[in-house]
Amino acid sequence: MEQPVDQFFSLSDFAEVVRITPVTGNRYTVEAILIEERRVEEIGQVGIEVADPEAIVATAKLRSAATGDVLTADRGVFEVRDVLPDGTGITRLKLRKR
Repeated sequence: MEQPVDQFFSLSDFAEVVRITPVTGNRYTVEAILIEERRVEEIGQVGIEVADPEAIVATAKLRSAATGDVLTADRGVFEVRDVLPDGTGITRLKLRKR
């Protein structure tokens, strides 16, 4: 069951307006919280730091979201690589920097 989540996406707190350009359809804007976690992947005996960006959005605000859509924010342009709704009214968009 989806819960009211709009209060988490206040532009005066953590959220920012991003533009989503779907593979098919018209672009639109939505409030999102962008996170760019870093993790270390080990290749042999070498650790390489990689970014793992994602956008957290209110599911009800997404007109559509699919792999290959483009998300544009102040931080740059990203491609959606996975869409993960959690069933509580929040969807995580796993991103790849373009």
